[in-house]
Amino acid sequence: MNTLAKSLIIAFVCFLTFTLPAHAVNSGWYLGFNMGSAEVDVINESDMGYKFYGGYLGENFGAEIAFVGLGDGYTPENLDVSGLSFEFMGRLPLGSSFSLLGKFGIFWWTVDNCDPGYYYYYYCDEGTYIDGSDLTYGLGLQYDLNDRVSIRGEWEEYKDVNGSDISLLSAGLIYTF
Repeated sequence: MNTLAKSLIIAFVCFLTFTLPAHAVNSGWYLGFNMGSAEVDVINESDMGYKFYGGYLGENFGAEIAFVGLGDGYTPENLDVSGLSFEFMGRLPLGSSFSLLGKFGIFWWTVDNCDPGYYYYYYCDEGTYIDGSDLTYGLGLQYDLNDRVSIRGEWEEYKDVNGSDISLLSAGLIYTF
């Protein structure tokens, strides 16, 4: 699926989120943790990815900040990719417990190409870190187990991270305060 098609789908979900009536779903401040598979498109390799996140999600909109780890061990250089994301979210309730999520925002990333082996401190210097900021967007599905705990599955795309797009497919738990 190309970038234009993905952008149109996300825009459509966000439009529906703001125009359809809301249902009783978990709303408020929350913290969560997701874990899954991160894949780099250029080299077609994947590794474990994760994110710790928190934010506010109302009945139809919200905002989220997350620390994201997109894996390490890509290529012989042993790249470690991580960063901080800030995303605006739209939510489309699909009943009393399910919600479809759309999100877009910015990702501030760092790529560390140090070898984490025995001689780590001897080989790492200031020139081994590359950083930048780029677009991120995604789609997800959330199921509210009760009024405090939810399960969330997400697909997120991190664009142009050091010249590569990285996709994160993850699932996790959320606690709403």
